[in-house]
Order: sequence, then C-alpha cells, then structure tokens
Amino acid sequence: MKVSWPLLSKKESKQLRAFIHLASSSLGDTLGWMPQAEEYRLTNKSEVDIRVTPRLVDLFVSVYPFLNFVPEKKGNYEASFSIGCHTPNDFTTPLIQVATECLGLPFQEIKPQISLPPNLKNNFRKKYVCIATQSTAQCKYWNNPTGWDQTVDYLQSLGYDVVCIDEYARFGTEAHWNDTPAHSIRKNKFDDDPDIPLTERINDLYFCDFFIGLGSGLSWLAWALNKPVVLISGFSAPKAEFYTPYRVINENVCNSCWNDMECMPFDTGDWMWCPRHKGTSREFECSKEITFEMVKKQIDRLL
Repeated sequence: MKVSWPLLSKKESKQLRAFIHLASSSLGDTLGWMPQAEEYRLTNKSEVDIRVTPRLVDLFVSVYPFLNFVPEKKGNYEASFSIGCHTPNDFTTPLIQVATECLGLPFQEIKPQISLPPNLKNNFRKKYVCIATQSTAQCKYWNNPTGWDQTVDYLQSLGYDVVCIDEYARFGTEAHWNDTPAHSIRKNKFDDDPDIPLTERINDLYFCDFFIGLGSGLSWLAWALNKPVVLISGFSAPKAEFYTPYRVINENVCNSCWNDMECMPFDTGDWMWCPRHKGTSREFECSKEITFEMVKKQIDRLL
C-alpha cells in the first residue's frame, strides 16, 4: 500500500520519516526489493525505517548503514509502504517493478549490496560451477527427468566440479520427491542434516565460475554476487526475474502461467499446481520441454 507525502512549505520542510515493510520472507523477493528501499531514501532525502524478515536482516544491515532496520513500526510516519505481491495484478509485472511502483520510483534493476561472510575461503581444488535444483512448488522445477544429470555430466567432462547448494538433497511431497543430481557435490546429503547457513552458500557462490538455477531465491543471490546466471524457467515469463543473457525458456510450449492474471491466485497448498494442464499429459510441459541441449548452449556461451 502506498501513502503519498504531504505537501510542505519551505518553512515547514524537514526530513520526513517513512516506513517500508518488505512483506515477503522469500530470499529472491527481498534481494530484488532491498535496493529500491535505499533508492527511495536517496531520492526523497528521507529517514527510512525498514522491516525485513528476521532471518535475512544480517545480509543487509552492515551494507545499508543509512536504513534503520526495525522489527516493527516505531511512532508516526509521514509515509508507509508495504511491498509485496498483494493482488493478482502484482504477478503480471517484473518482481523488481512491484517495489518501484509501490514506492513511486522509475523502474530500473539495481543489484543489492550483500554482506559477505568473514574469512572467505575457496573450499574446492578445481574450478567449479554452483547449481541449485530445488524450489517451493513443482511448477518451478526443471521437470525434464534427465536434464540435471546430463548437465552435471557435461560440466564434469569439461573439467568442472559441480557444487549443489540446495538446502535439501530431497524435497517435494510424498507423492512427488525431487532429488538433487547424484554426481554433484552436495552440501547436504540427507534431510535431517543440519541446515546449511546462508553464509556458507554465499561463500561457495563467491568463488564459483558461474551458477545454474531456477526462477528462485538462490538465482537472485548469485545475480546479487555478480555471477553469470543460467536461469532455467518455464513457469515464469522472462520479464519476471532479473535480466540475464543466459535465460533458458521454451516458448514453443505452454509457459509463463506465473505471470498470467487468469491463472492466479497461486495455490500455496497445492504442490502440483499447474493451472492450465494439471493432470494431463501436458502437465509442467513448460520445463519438461526445456532440453539439455538448450542449457548446454548457454553453458557453451560462458566458456
């Protein structure tokens, strides 16, 4: 929700206070919206209190020293904003534009600053590529059954180690589990292993040559760290995420339901959500029909 600034005379003019709530706990959303909050502060020369999901605050608090990170509203504000995908229409615009429209800013991609962990260390002896294969709904996966294994095998044939930085080695539902590629170096081998700190994944991304992932938070993290990103996605339109010249989509089959208002709302309780073809032979064809050769083409451009 956007609240306009009051009009003040020069005599009344002072530094105004604004409250910005990043109303999503998702890593990708937060990374996309954070620099827009700082841009708002700079543009309006205002004091900004900002609320960010607690688990991600440490990523930003030291690198955005002029934003006040708060757990809740403090006192009165001349303006208050809640940045989030609150309506079906919000899903039809690029994720970053959700923030710029809310804040009244011109649409532009700005990479966020990220607080790097201390004592960065390359943990691998060979050159390596990071991948992330898991997500939060089946529609977001690369549903080609051999795609990831072929990709890992190809990278290894080129002399790369392949480091999978997914939080879980297996994820999904009882009826549909997804396993990370067997030949990759997996940071977490079993679901009951201790959680992998985000700082450890940032460390591994920092030293990798490039990243291959989905339309999900770890792709945004790699982008924020200035890594080339091969982004494999059919459920989202190319405009939905940040720009990468290595985007892989098959536009000859059904695609981009995530950014189609007629397909909204997204049912968070339905792991197998496929609004156009669920239960048919065309279910998840948007990514089933993304071939290894399509991904290989983008990898070869990076070499």
